[in-house]
Amino acid sequence: MAGDVNRSASLTAQIDEKLQRFCRRVSERNREGLLDLTRWGEDIVCGLLNRLYGWELVNLNHRRPGCPAVDLADDGRRLCVQVTSGREASKAAKTVELLQKHFGGAYRFLILFYLRGKPRKPVPPAMGPYHLLAWDMADLMAAVRESTEEVQRNVLALLNKLEDSGLLTDGPAPAEDDLFFTPSFFVQRDVRLKDDFLVCQQEGVRLTANLPRVPSGGLCCRIEFSLRGVKNCGVTLSEQDIRERLFRGHHGPLDKRGFLCGYSLKTNGANLQIGNCRVYADLDTAEQLCGMIDKFQEEYAAGQARLAERWGTDAFSVPMEENGEQPLCRMPGGVWDMLRDYASRYHSLDSVLLNVPWPGNGLQLFSRTASGGGGNRLASLCMKEEAEGCLVSWRRGAADGCADWEGFDGRTKWRADQTLHWLLDQFLPRAAELYRSRYPRRPRLLIARRLSGPPPQEAFTADILRSVRPFWKRRDDEASPERDA
Repeated sequence: MAGDVNRSASLTAQIDEKLQRFCRRVSERNREGLLDLTRWGEDIVCGLLNRLYGWELVNLNHRRPGCPAVDLADDGRRLCVQVTSGREASKAAKTVELLQKHFGGAYRFLILFYLRGKPRKPVPPAMGPYHLLAWDMADLMAAVRESTEEVQRNVLALLNKLEDSGLLTDGPAPAEDDLFFTPSFFVQRDVRLKDDFLVCQQEGVRLTANLPRVPSGGLCCRIEFSLRGVKNCGVTLSEQDIRERLFRGHHGPLDKRGFLCGYSLKTNGANLQIGNCRVYADLDTAEQLCGMIDKFQEEYAAGQARLAERWGTDAFSVPMEENGEQPLCRMPGGVWDMLRDYASRYHSLDSVLLNVPWPGNGLQLFSRTASGGGGNRLASLCMKEEAEGCLVSWRRGAADGCADWEGFDGRTKWRADQTLHWLLDQFLPRAAELYRSRYPRRPRLLIARRLSGPPPQEAFTADILRSVRPFWKRRDDEASPERDA
């Protein structure tokens, strides 16, 4: 009896160790934007569940590649399984919606299997016509401990095959993410990405990506690439060349997921603009790209929530407008709308909306058509510091690799908190005090003044300060010695 107990304990210990290693590898590969082990996880979970419970699950993706809603199904038991490397409780609602759309009432039971651990928020026990279960590897291990020795040996045999294939080998420790979204992915094992740009060599293509700090619902990545080591040779890349070189022909998932690609062809190279995504790694295949998009959209949402809590506002999380356009700004309190409305009454809308000079400095508010065409508008706030010889700008638009508002000082791109500090400390105080210097002299009659001119300087200044005071107060409170103590 003691020998049987020891053998069972030894089997479960081996199974537990191998499953933990596989889950670590899934997490590592997902951090690199690779979903190959997630797809392997579908077959592994399928094999484990069939061995442990005697089910007859099959992988639907083998019958129908990219099967929507679920990955595994046992038609006889009306049971289906969605295998995911994410950790969002919201996955349940999305899966149920797709399940109803594509399979109707074919299944009654839905298992959400989280390879990297169940979400903190519990999944409801039922949703619509389906009974829901949320499982992870810990649940499988509990089932392994309660199973017979024969079943445990079958499970261990399956995992040994994985180990022989090298899928359970631990990779290097992942880099920690910066609070303000410093990229943690690697182009190659030995090449660390820079904060704002990456250059990689792939199949004769030199790839340089401008990576915005604050992605939004519009353009978030602009990539310029050219043939490596070739200058003025008269070679022109076609759109098909671009697709083949960048995505090796696997560009279908991009279109299916609703990501728009725009191509600008030129001699010896081309520009590629990808909408509705955030990319910090080598675009090896479209599958990698889609994985990185999912990962960084999740990280971005969490980061925006942290910023919103820090500054006491949700101004960083403005949703897209109903017509699909980006919101006009993310300035606090509608300050941008205030400036735009005032400027549009006294200045041409074609180019420079506002130019506020003062000794040694200049402040300009621009509105122009984006260089990429398509009728998109690019708005900019620029402050020229002549004493230091640099141009500071805070700009928005779907052009020049810029997504929503970002800060620059002519050399580096600012983090989200640095951009906000510049807006509060530099631009808004000067604008509030000096904005009216460009307005024409107001008529003497009070009614005419109200119809043609901006509000008095005191009122304008008060509007600005009222909008930004909560931001200042929150920031000062966080930086106070009492708080640090």
